[in-house]
Amino acid sequence: MTPISDRKRQEIAERERNYLDLALRIVLDQGYLGLTMDKLADATEYSKGTLYQHFKNKEDVICGLLRRLQILRLEFFGRASELDLPPRQRITALGLAAELFVLAYPENTRIEPILKATSIREKASKERSDALEEVEMGCFNSVLKIAQSGLASGDLKLQDGDSAEALVIGLWAMHVGVGLIANAGCGPCLAENEAANQAFLQETLYANGARLLDGYGWLPLSKDFDYRALRQELLRTTFSKEAQSLGLLNSPTQTR
Repeated sequence: MTPISDRKRQEIAERERNYLDLALRIVLDQGYLGLTMDKLADATEYSKGTLYQHFKNKEDVICGLLRRLQILRLEFFGRASELDLPPRQRITALGLAAELFVLAYPENTRIEPILKATSIREKASKERSDALEEVEMGCFNSVLKIAQSGLASGDLKLQDGDSAEALVIGLWAMHVGVGLIANAGCGPCLAENEAANQAFLQETLYANGARLLDGYGWLPLSKDFDYRALRQELLRTTFSKEAQSLGLLNSPTQTR
């Protein structure tokens, strides 16, 4: 078998990026049912056969889209995880990273639920599904490692029946749920306009997350440390680019 040259690999990767860019536009405009392989092939200069060299079916395309987004999420999480801070402060930073990712990439909330249906994910190729799962687990494990470091430091002490995994799932579920409410149009509007509603939801997410960590007894508790000030500082430093592009540095109600 003739090895693929670097130039050919770049061409293949660029073609796949183009396919995914087009697919994203179709899904956001017409939804999952609006995406078809015929429609995707017709939107490019390539043949339908070329498209099938990249993707087995449209479920493979959705897996590719979501994996690309999850890689971005993992990068956000990585910046928070690598901070030289005590565990509870790092988990707070990671929570902020998760919030910013949802704000910066609202399309993730439109695409992620599609693959939660077993009947859809099972149609994707094992290669695509496994590649997506690897990145998803990388995101989950980056949170879990901070919880485990909290246990190792003694700042977090779990009661019988509790586990670091259960704590992380609780935090994860909050973020997924609020992301759906904020970006998928499936929840109530609790403020006078979209911007105020988004701010309310983000504040609610932060406050409930802090209560969960306080409930687990993860030190220092909210009453003993100013986590809101930490979040503001992280917006000015670690996540300054995202905060600036999202207008958060000038919108204190959204960053409390």
